[in-house]
Amino acid sequence: MSKEIAAAYRASGEKFIALAKNLSDAQMNSAPANGEWSPAFIVHHMADAEAFFTTRFMRILSEENPTIEPFDEEVFPARLNYAARSAAASLALVEGARRASADLLDSLDSNAWNRKGTHSERGEFPLHAAVALATGHIEAHLQQLEETLKG
Repeated sequence: MSKEIAAAYRASGEKFIALAKNLSDAQMNSAPANGEWSPAFIVHHMADAEAFFTTRFMRILSEENPTIEPFDEEVFPARLNYAARSAAASLALVEGARRASADLLDSLDSNAWNRKGTHSERGEFPLHAAVALATGHIEAHLQQLEETLKG
C-alpha cells in the first residue's frame, strides 16, 4: 500500500509541475473570465499548501502524535499577497517540496507509514492519510489549472 501511495504522490506532483512549467508568462498571469484564480494564483496556492503538507509529514514522522492544524486557503490570496508574488518562485517551492517529500516517502518502512498525528478537525491522522490528502489536493488543482487554461 505505501509504495502505491508514494508513487501516486510523486506522479501527481510531476503532472502539476510539468503543466505549470510549460505556461508562458501571459498564460500564467491570464485572468479567467469566470472570476476564478489565475494560473499564477493556483501555483501560489499550491506552493503554500505544499509547505503545509511537507511540514505535516515531517511532524508526523518526527514527533509523537503531533496536533495537525488545518489551513484556511480562502485567506491566502490576500494575506499572502498572491498578486505581488513570483509564479516562478512559487513553482520552484512546489517542485522542491514535492521532490524532497517524495524521496522521503520512498525511503520509509511500513511502520513509518502508520505513524499518526491528530488533526484538529479530522481526528486521528496517519501519515498515509496525510499523503493521500496532499495527492488529492494537487490533483484537484491540476484539474482547476487545466480548466482555467481552456478559458
